[in-house]
Parts: sequence; C-alpha cells; structure tokens
Amino acid sequence: MGCRFRMPRAGSLDYPSRDLDDCVSFLRRACAALKSRVMSRDGFARAIGQSPNGGGFGKLVGAMALYGLIETGKNRIATTDLGEQVLFGTNEEQRSGREKSILGVRLFSEVYHKFGREPSDDQLRIFLRDKAGVQIAVAKRVAGEVGKILRKNSAHLGEGSKTKSRADAVDLATSSGTLIGRLEMADYGILNIRDEISMDLAISLLTQVKKSRSQSESARPAVPKEAASDKTAAAGQ
Repeated sequence: MGCRFRMPRAGSLDYPSRDLDDCVSFLRRACAALKSRVMSRDGFARAIGQSPNGGGFGKLVGAMALYGLIETGKNRIATTDLGEQVLFGTNEEQRSGREKSILGVRLFSEVYHKFGREPSDDQLRIFLRDKAGVQIAVAKRVAGEVGKILRKNSAHLGEGSKTKSRADAVDLATSSGTLIGRLEMADYGILNIRDEISMDLAISLLTQVKKSRSQSESARPAVPKEAASDKTAAAGQ
C-alpha cells in the first residue's frame, strides 16, 4: 500500500501546500545526494534536511506526489517519468513538464481553464464556493491560500483562456447538457447555463454584483436636500 499524506482541501478538491518550484528544488537536492531514482523515505528526508516523521515533510512529499513528480509506496519514494523530465529534460521539456505538473492538479487546471493564469480573489472565492463546495465562512481564507500558490506557479503557465476570443471565452458551467441560456459578465467571462448547477452559479454571480453595486451606492456622499431643491428649481427655469 502506498504512503498517503493528508493534503490541504478546498471543499471537494485537494491542492498542494507548496508551489511547484519549491517541490522541484527539494526533489533535485534529494536526487543529487542519493543519485538514485528510487529512494527510501528516511534517506530522502535526510537528504533534504528534514525529519521523516515531521508534518512538514509529509506535506512536502504529498505536494510532490500531487504534482506528479514522485510516487510513494512501501516506505519508498520514486521519481516519476514526469519528475525526470522536469529535472533533467531539455529547456523545452522542462518547461512543458512544469506546465503539465501544475495542470495535473485538478483544482489548478479548472481555475486556469476558466480564468487564465491570474484569477482575481473574487473569482477564486466564488469558484471555490460554487464549484468546489467550500463553505462561505472559510471561502475567503481558502481562496487566499490557493491564490498564493497559483500566483507562484503562474510563471510556468501560458496566458490561458484570457487570450481566447470572446466567442471562445471561458465556459463557467459544465459542457454537457442542452444550452438554456448564456450570461456574459465583464469580470467572469461567459457562463453557459445548462442545468440547475449553472443556474445557481448565475444567481450567485448576479447576487455578488448586486451587492457590490449596492455597497458602492451607499458609499457615495448624500446630496443635501437644499442642493437637490436648487437643482430641481434650476431645471424648471
């Protein structure tokens, strides 16, 4: 049975606790010290200066595995073909390997293909609530944690959906089902409404926009009654 490490979760989706560059750096150090593709768990930990029983080590190894850089089992850690490509490939092979590692994480892939490589905090928060089932009470915090890692990983990704034409703009709903309608928003792209899930998402997005507009309106300074009367009188002349 493989070694399993508890990963941070955003609702129903796992995500790594470290960015890809951190993981690659530690993996490179271990491979250079042990000069082997298959390493013992204890030897791997010692090679990177960590305790094999520490929580930080478990999260690091879990992140490496989630990126697809290693496989674990029977107290062994083995570099995958993708990990070898990222470590030892040509410049182009390393570049494509890093992108593949990041997009191999389902959460990162879904966010990237919906919002491009630099999603806003609001986009992440709404996505995590409506697509990953993150509770409202913790959505802001989780979005901040996910966004921090995404920003560090973004250098290894192309421009993504933001470079597409309006006709090919991001579809925030499932691609299956009959198209009921379409909602186009400046900040969130195009939402194709096909089922109850996408209907609920459309309602959530519109509610957020309405709330934001209401807050903006309430923040405006009130016009004195005298000034309003003067304007009315001037208009009647």
